[in-house]
Amino acid sequence: MFTSLGVIAPVIAIIATGFLAALFGLFSAQQVATMNRIVFLIAAPALLFRNVVLTQIPELIPGVCSFPITAPCLSVSRCR
Repeated sequence: MFTSLGVIAPVIAIIATGFLAALFGLFSAQQVATMNRIVFLIAAPALLFRNVVLTQIPELIPGVCSFPITAPCLSVSRCR
């Protein structure tokens, strides 16, 4: 329970901070558009790439041998 809360709480806090900033008009429309472009074009892809690189396949599928999953991945990467 607390593990889920530890993961979700920072996301909710960031959303609430953005909502309050918009509610009080801290940023102009141009600034919001620029921040959106930075997040969608740079920050989100970088975060996704980092998470994919750091995730180990046995974490995703506990109790399953990772060889049947990683062998096809390695063979495909060698063909290119």
